[in-house]
Amino acid sequence: MQPMAMEQYVFWLTPAGEARQFLSDKIAELAAAYDGPVFPPHLTLAAPPPCSGDAARSHLAGMKARAPRLRVDGVHTSAPFFKTLFVRFQPNEELKELARVANPHVSLLYADLAPRTKAKLAAAIRLPFTEVCFDRVMLVRCPDISETRAAVESWKLIEEKQLIE
Repeated sequence: MQPMAMEQYVFWLTPAGEARQFLSDKIAELAAAYDGPVFPPHLTLAAPPPCSGDAARSHLAGMKARAPRLRVDGVHTSAPFFKTLFVRFQPNEELKELARVANPHVSLLYADLAPRTKAKLAAAIRLPFTEVCFDRVMLVRCPDISETRAAVESWKLIEEKQLIE
């Protein structure tokens, strides 16, 4: 019997408008084609130190920042499950006001794929935008390790906050 995963709270930035719709559609399309989970498009800010849901909600309520607009830095792949295929963004001062994010990205697919398949997918994706506004922060409860479809599908939105545009 496998040990039960611990839960944590994480904060996501979510894209606004047409970018949200495009990314949602692309995630659903890729999930169907490669047997992956469907999930909301998001840029993970960070997990707060281990804390209760109430403390995480309080942290969210206290966030005061403008909605960051981030420039696209292309579609990329990597070995970890949680970065199978993703859109990378260039960090800027608006993002730094919210959190330190070493590699800001929005994942498009979580799946176990051969490197050649991932590279072909990345090369084939044409984004209809060069910049994305991220207009809300979501507080999400998830397992501390999300390296399976089941773990991703267990993510639960707790609360969200609209950012100032």
